[in-house]
Amino acid sequence: MYFEYKYLSTDIKDFASALNNLVETIKKGKCNNIIRLVFFSDIINNEEYNYRKDILDNILENNFSGYIPTYALVAQKVGMYKSVAVEIQSISGESSGKLKYKNYKGLNYVLFENKDDRFLFVSGIYENSRGLSVKKLSEKAFNKLLDILKIENYSIANIVRQWNYIENITNCTSSGKQNYQEFNNVRSVYYGSHFEKTGYPAATGIGVKSGGIMIDVDVFNNSDIKSLKIDNKKQRPAYSYSKDVLIGIGLEQTTPKFERARLLKFDNETFEYISGTAAISGEKTIGTSFKEQLDVTLNNIAELLDSTLFYSNNGLYKLKSVRIYLKSLSYQMELLNILNDKLKGTEYIVLETDICRTNLLLEIEGNCIT
Repeated sequence: MYFEYKYLSTDIKDFASALNNLVETIKKGKCNNIIRLVFFSDIINNEEYNYRKDILDNILENNFSGYIPTYALVAQKVGMYKSVAVEIQSISGESSGKLKYKNYKGLNYVLFENKDDRFLFVSGIYENSRGLSVKKLSEKAFNKLLDILKIENYSIANIVRQWNYIENITNCTSSGKQNYQEFNNVRSVYYGSHFEKTGYPAATGIGVKSGGIMIDVDVFNNSDIKSLKIDNKKQRPAYSYSKDVLIGIGLEQTTPKFERARLLKFDNETFEYISGTAAISGEKTIGTSFKEQLDVTLNNIAELLDSTLFYSNNGLYKLKSVRIYLKSLSYQMELLNILNDKLKGTEYIVLETDICRTNLLLEIEGNCIT
């Protein structure tokens, strides 16, 4: 058993038509093992986000009634001159397991169970109520996540991968509180001491233009399967950052709680989640040009792969799939000229969004299997 990630995109401008085109393409393939759909589109404000989310809800209900995968709408501009894209996550390989499609208060999530494994996949836990602070929005999102975990008999400590989407991630309020820092403060409270023995989840904290705060998670619980944290000796663990790199004011400043990567070891396969990775050495941003930062980022990923025997001299080709976040799509041709050979055989998507530091120009996340 392993996870497959595929990307589809369209240049159709009308959002509903673009979604119908993508969903029709998905349905032409095998859709009974799809667990997650993540849609990407350039959405500039929350009024438009809510409008498009309603369209997405209706289209998926009409096309996947009874087995709707967990799904999310991410307000990020798609690269390569496309208007809308979707990431399709499915379960592949030999498995006698069963997928259960469930719903909690309008939020779709998926359980995968067999005689050995039990996975929970939840996407689209978002809050963007007008007038609420990032702190309040984050608390509401985490509370909704905790509700689902409790229903399915999981603990927050069972999260192995988390995606955190934060509107205007590097912006600060008039009182000097940065959005990303406020989210991190809330995450630290909810995580508490749950991860002291096992290490934190692999994670990405990334900007979006709208949508408030949104969380996606992969959750896993099996005492017979090893879930191991992976460190990068070239980088200080994010949860050990000094105050020098935390932004904003206040005594509540806490560090980002995630591991650089996380490894799941099954009987015959190994799966690695690569967290959002950027041009950081130690705890400092390295490089001012795009080429410099890309080189440092790729070296950091290579370090993570090397530590788990995935790496070869050809670089990234053993990555199964990657998301590439660019601060500006003006870098995309330079990116692809450099990565053209390394990305052969790798599913990838290029997205434009703010990174968690204002001086970072890109971030890459991915996963790989043996």
